[in-house]
Parts: sequence; C-alpha cells; structure tokens
Amino acid sequence: MIGGVRDRTLEALGKYGDRARLVLSLALSIADSRRGKPGLGDFDYKSLVRSLESLGVEYNPSPLLRSLERDYGIVETTYHSSGRHWWRFIDAEAVREALRIYEHGGEAERSDEPGVKLIKAQVAALEPARLLGLLRELASKPRLTSMDKRLFRTLVFGDIELAYRILTKIEGEYPDILSSEAETLRQIIELGYRVASRLASRSSEGRAEETLLLAESLMHPEAPGNA
Repeated sequence: MIGGVRDRTLEALGKYGDRARLVLSLALSIADSRRGKPGLGDFDYKSLVRSLESLGVEYNPSPLLRSLERDYGIVETTYHSSGRHWWRFIDAEAVREALRIYEHGGEAERSDEPGVKLIKAQVAALEPARLLGLLRELASKPRLTSMDKRLFRTLVFGDIELAYRILTKIEGEYPDILSSEAETLRQIIELGYRVASRLASRSSEGRAEETLLLAESLMHPEAPGNA
C-alpha cells in the first residue's frame, strides 16, 4: 500500500463511490458515539448494518470492509468471532478529511491555498461587523448630518470600495470556498447603496422644494419677502 491513509481512502472512494462514502461515514458516526465507552473497537458489523437499515439501505458491508482492510489499510480487525466482528480506524481524522474532499470536490484542499488565506485576512482587516454597524446606523437615521455625509463618503471610497474588489476576486476564483465571506461583503455593498439612495432622494426632494418656492415667488411677486 502506497501513500497515507487520507490518500488511500480517496483511492477507495474513487473506486467504490458513494457506497464506500456511506459505509465510512456511518462507521465514523458509530465510532464517535462510542468514544470513551468500553468496547472491542471503533465500530462493529451489527451496528453498521443497523445504521444502514435505518436509512432504508439493504446492503452487506462485509466485502467492502474486507477490501478497505486488506487492499487499502484504512481499517483493521480488532475482534472476530462467529457472531461478532469489530474494526478500528487506522487514522479516523485522515478518513474524515478524505470524505470532506470527496464530498466537496476538493474544496477542503483548496481552503489551504495562499490566495484563500489572503482573502480571509483581507476580509477580517475590513472589520465587517464594525462596518455593517456603521452603515446600519446611517441607514436608520431620519436625516444625515454633514458629519454623517463625510463619514459615508470616506466609507464609499475606502472600505466599501475595498469590499467590492475583494468580492469580485472571490466570485472569480473561490465562489464556493468563500461563500460566507462573499455574502458578508454583499451585505456591506447593499447597505452602502441604501444609504446612497437615501442621499439621492433627499437631494432630489431639496431641489424640488427649491423649484416650488421659486415658482411660487414668480407667481406671487407681491408676497412678503419677494419684493
């Protein structure tokens, strides 16, 4: 057998597919539920069959487990009698990692890429919770002061623009791996847009009011204050 347990598990998953995925996942669940309890191994045949049956799967896992033991070195027998068979995982965490990679199409491996780590650091540096809090406060105000407007201008051309750049990079390179970070950045941009829409609306209202006053003054030049 060549390679570590993770690589051998991936090889077995490549050969046996979802059947191996299901058996290994259930075996790990049994092992987790038995942690700290006395026993003859991590999981046993009867418990595994019961777990399969609870999912409506009628399947004898013995041939597969035999191959996982003899051909791939993923599990090993710890006890075997005429009515009982127990196994233990050679490296349970390596099996878990292989299952994550198999189930997510390699995303687990990509999460360690320098580019992913850099983007996570950039998002953290933006302090998204602080930024969202500021924008929510601005969006909730009935009227923005001149100081609020200066703050918003600084955010738009600073942190919010950076959020957009990072989001663009995520969507182009890591949409599945960094979906949570992408959603946070979208919230920041959406809140920024809401505040900007309110500013535009207020500006339009102000211009409309000025136009109305001018029209009234032209229509009634004799009115007090129009002389």
